[in-house]
Amino acid sequence: MLVLVAMKYIVLVQPITLIELNIYNIVVDLLNKLFTGVEFIPSSTVITPPLNAYDWQRGQYYSPKIIKYIYEMFKDTKHDYILCLGDIDAYANGLNFVFGQASPIYRIACVYTRRLKPEFYGQKLDIELYITRIVKELIHEFGHLLGLSHCVNRECVMCFSNSIVDVDRKTPYFCDDCKRRIEGLGIKQVKL
Repeated sequence: MLVLVAMKYIVLVQPITLIELNIYNIVVDLLNKLFTGVEFIPSSTVITPPLNAYDWQRGQYYSPKIIKYIYEMFKDTKHDYILCLGDIDAYANGLNFVFGQASPIYRIACVYTRRLKPEFYGQKLDIELYITRIVKELIHEFGHLLGLSHCVNRECVMCFSNSIVDVDRKTPYFCDDCKRRIEGLGIKQVKL
């Protein structure tokens, strides 16, 4: 008798700076509630970005160096993907800053939370808004790891965010087209 077992992707959620434990746990819990076919595993350690990734003139980290560093540390991992989360400001080639960046080749994505904080824009502390922004950007970068590109649907989580206004405008959900593509991989997103 042939028994089919559903594959479950294992994704390590790796802090790359100290993240408030309650926020980190809420984010990992939300990711697990939002998806079937994926298990998001919290890391028990914090990894510090390499000092050579920091650009002293810009006051920002260079995201590709962080991703490469994480890859070197985890290249023999049993995890299917690694989602990193750090309270830093980062940039990539041709961009003043990035909320996050993914490398499907390395199976690693990083989300940088400094610019996701309302206080960065002179607004009052709003933990719920901050967590919502983090979750949106983690899902966005996870989508890239799964092979999705940017989407023209402005409400789709895969829509490119050039500013915090763009992050706030989009939902944490894939549009129908993007959802169909990830469902082909055995992953379903659940609406909460």
